[in-house]
Amino acid sequence: MKRKTLIFLLRNNLTEIKRISGIVKNFPGSQGLTKKTLFEITLCIDEHVTNIISHGYRDSEEHWIKITLSRAEKKFIVRIEDDGLPYNPIETAAPDLETPLEERKIGGLGIHLVKHHMDNIDYQRHGTSNVFIMTKNL
Repeated sequence: MKRKTLIFLLRNNLTEIKRISGIVKNFPGSQGLTKKTLFEITLCIDEHVTNIISHGYRDSEEHWIKITLSRAEKKFIVRIEDDGLPYNPIETAAPDLETPLEERKIGGLGIHLVKHHMDNIDYQRHGTSNVFIMTKNL
């Protein structure tokens, strides 16, 4: 299979989240994926981008989040790049899922879902950019 790639940008505004599902679904590299796999990929992108928008910026200026979708051979790769505060989500502690919901500390559930649904994740800091890469084996 020839590598298929799509790059798109989202503003750092939560209203942009609703665009992700349609973009992933219509990406030619998504053809042939099960509904479950598409859901898992979309969920992981949604969770990570929501965290960037909600916690990544100290100012109220407009910022852009660059998302690259790639499919080659038996892998679906999502690369998310932002200019927010340095933050390595891989180092986030797992939430205590045994504690009742009303007693749990806030945070950590999104990256927990990403770790659960994706086969590999990587974080790098390049200059002033966070680069988060998620890979789903197909």
